[in-house]
Amino acid sequence: MDKRFTAGVLAAASMVGAAVFGPVGPVHAGASGPMSFQPLTRSATGLPYDPGAPFIVPSGYRQYDVSNEFDLDIYPGGADWHDMNTVNETGPHAGRYLYRTHEVRGNQDASNGAVSVVDLKTGISKLLVQHIDWDALDGIRWTPWGTLLFAEETEGGKLYEAILDRNDPSIAVDVIERSALGVMAHEGIDLDSRGNVYVIDEFRGGAIYKFVPAKKKDLSKGTLYALKVADGGSGLDVGQGSWVKLPASAAADARASIATANAAGAGISTFQRPEDVEVIGNTLYVAITESEPQEQASGTPSGDGRVIAIDLTSNKVTNFVKGEVNVAAERAGVTGLKSPDNVAEGPDGRLWIVEDTSFSDIWVAEKDANRDGTADTVELFASLTDASAEGTGIYFGKDPHTLFVNIQHSGTGRDRTMAITNRAPDYELAAIGDTPYGAAAQAGLPALIASINATVDETVHVGDIKTGGSPCSDAYFAAIKAAFDTFESLVYSPGDNEWTDCHRTGAGAYNPLERLAALRSVFFTNPTSALGTSPIELDVQDGYPENVMWGQDDIVLSASHLVGSNNSTVPWTGIADDPAARMAEADARLAAALEWLDEAFNEADGETEAIVLFHQADMWDSPVDALTPWV
Repeated sequence: MDKRFTAGVLAAASMVGAAVFGPVGPVHAGASGPMSFQPLTRSATGLPYDPGAPFIVPSGYRQYDVSNEFDLDIYPGGADWHDMNTVNETGPHAGRYLYRTHEVRGNQDASNGAVSVVDLKTGISKLLVQHIDWDALDGIRWTPWGTLLFAEETEGGKLYEAILDRNDPSIAVDVIERSALGVMAHEGIDLDSRGNVYVIDEFRGGAIYKFVPAKKKDLSKGTLYALKVADGGSGLDVGQGSWVKLPASAAADARASIATANAAGAGISTFQRPEDVEVIGNTLYVAITESEPQEQASGTPSGDGRVIAIDLTSNKVTNFVKGEVNVAAERAGVTGLKSPDNVAEGPDGRLWIVEDTSFSDIWVAEKDANRDGTADTVELFASLTDASAEGTGIYFGKDPHTLFVNIQHSGTGRDRTMAITNRAPDYELAAIGDTPYGAAAQAGLPALIASINATVDETVHVGDIKTGGSPCSDAYFAAIKAAFDTFESLVYSPGDNEWTDCHRTGAGAYNPLERLAALRSVFFTNPTSALGTSPIELDVQDGYPENVMWGQDDIVLSASHLVGSNNSTVPWTGIADDPAARMAEADARLAAALEWLDEAFNEADGETEAIVLFHQADMWDSPVDALTPWV
């Protein structure tokens, strides 16, 4: 009987990062399709690692983080091992949610395997499901009936089906163990148009399986088959194939069932670490990571690997991509294919391949025009400069111009999910505020800045660089200014905690107007320029250096100095109040802010797509009295 699991959901989530959509970049001559490109001439071997752009990509392409361990850290103190990807390909909000398995093994006190989900519209990452019994989650696939299959790549690994909320597929309502698909070291999962499911056993001597459900869309019962290839003794398992029916015992231990069948003369084929499967049209592609024993015995170096193609009509099996056949084999100093790991269908039907090796490459195999079972050409699309890492989980969602890929085992300890796209960005920036609050947040500020710099070039801080009760000292201002100078480019708009509330005893009993002057003297010494290592140029309002404006891609952006504490009209407490001075400053600053708001709309014209306004005050707060017309 299938086993059910309660779907756990992580309460904490992050909004750092978001999907980017925009105009399509240049199309290269000699190529076609939405992911056309000029092939790379060499891999990243020997090239320096760039944490902000870890892949070498063709001209016209860019890369960015979709989600990383700063956004969602499932296993604190250890890498999250992002492994495989899929999106909700059908149903409500199709293409909006990206699901990822995490291949952690025996993490901390228990395995506690997890599947996470990223909302590609908002950028929020969260846990979808997690269970203490799960280990080394790897393969993942969306089903045509709207569920999510995922599996364990470990001894005794199992396959599960997550039932998702129909109206909100970022929520799992149930998880069922699908035992009929066999116990093995699962990795790749895919389905054909008839609803059959293909899986593999990822070890040296693993088989390729087909599961035929007794009832379409129901994986609780069915028959498991294994691939047999009559290869004429070549040992490479290419030639005429067939599917051998396995006994019901295969559900409990598929590997033992194969061994028993072969001992009785079944002749089921085994491979050197089959890793992933992909159905394109009527062909099943399987990535084989290592060379077969007969090749190794002949002196061919182990680890070259190949991708085989299985015609699902004739069951003919061919080497679709193989080193020294239709692509160079990687050797010392020679760019080529080695250890193909994951495969994906591209938007124009081409097969994409990523390697499990140092300086992991992404290859694209052109279609088999002459139908001989071998790719006509194999071209290098990208290469990873992080030598200790591997690219994994390559996948195209609903956007045909964007490839998702994970970076796993990074030498930086920063595993993540990235997108490589030829879509030109609309405009990207990060908006933050209320940070750093306290000593711990201040200590973590460099890491936050590094994460933001690796994702976007521009940041806006909308105020409150400290808690309302902590000292408003010159030393603190100087320390935060030094940290802000390490942003790529930062527009800072003050909040109430750093000057309006400084009259409080715990904040140092400062005069707020004096602290405002100090704040301007520290953070706005060059008002026509943002802070940071590569600051953008700004338009500034006379007399108010913190009121700034800039534009980008038909967008007008404006920051105005409007703050909490009722825009600094709250009476002072830790020092003698000065209502006349307090209100005079607030009235003048409000008038300037309203004038600056008018100026932002005056800047807009018929081609302006958006006006973005930044300030610290809550626009939706209820008015306190007649002296708060800005609310």
